[in-house]
Amino acid sequence: MSGGERPMARRRLVLALAAIVAVAGGGAAVTAVSAPDRAADGQGGAADAKGLPAATAAVTRGDLSNSSQQDGTLGHLGERKINAGPAGVLTWVAAAGSVVERDERLYEVEGRPVRLMYGAEPMYRTLRTGDKGKDVRQLEENLAALGYVGFDVDEEYTAKTAAAVKRWQKSHDLKQTGTVGPDQIAFAGSAVRVKEAGAAPGDRIGPGGPVLTVTGSERVVRFKVPVSEAESAKAGTRVTVRLPDG
Repeated sequence: MSGGERPMARRRLVLALAAIVAVAGGGAAVTAVSAPDRAADGQGGAADAKGLPAATAAVTRGDLSNSSQQDGTLGHLGERKINAGPAGVLTWVAAAGSVVERDERLYEVEGRPVRLMYGAEPMYRTLRTGDKGKDVRQLEENLAALGYVGFDVDEEYTAKTAAAVKRWQKSHDLKQTGTVGPDQIAFAGSAVRVKEAGAAPGDRIGPGGPVLTVTGSERVVRFKVPVSEAESAKAGTRVTVRLPDG
């Protein structure tokens, strides 16, 4: 190097986190500024005639995220009892762990099955032509879901409803009375999973006596979130469940 030459000053890229623009809307923006190494050239911040930094990088936007890990308990929601409708000797009951869906058997009394229908109202009376109420609508909604037609889904049990009930009874080899009560169906909000039986085949049961303990059929995980992380426990938050077997 000749004495008249001056070494070129080394410059380094300084990522100045000076412009964290926003966290609103789930994003953050950062400006990367190219600035000289002051120790190398002895000058202040280099800028062009317009006062802009010597170089800039494009602003990017991304999602901020956070996560935590908690131990949980795998189970089912909505535990409830299914009580007997008719009186007599229990001859069959759904097995523990089985899932019972609409129009499937829950239990049998002296060979006569009681089937599941979906609805929030209990089956507390025998429904017949002229009856009105929410339980009538529930029955009609189930008949319609099973493909029976020819009646209006409302809160009135008409002759057309009775005709649909007769067709349903015929499909299950039942006496076609056009009336239906707790001796033939029980209501639950959706498909149920049998947790345990409250009686065994051969037991004599009476109306209102416990026959089955059931839960919802969907699996759920319960876990406790520390108060310090309560903000993360909001509806819609995505979670990943890792079961004991990996």
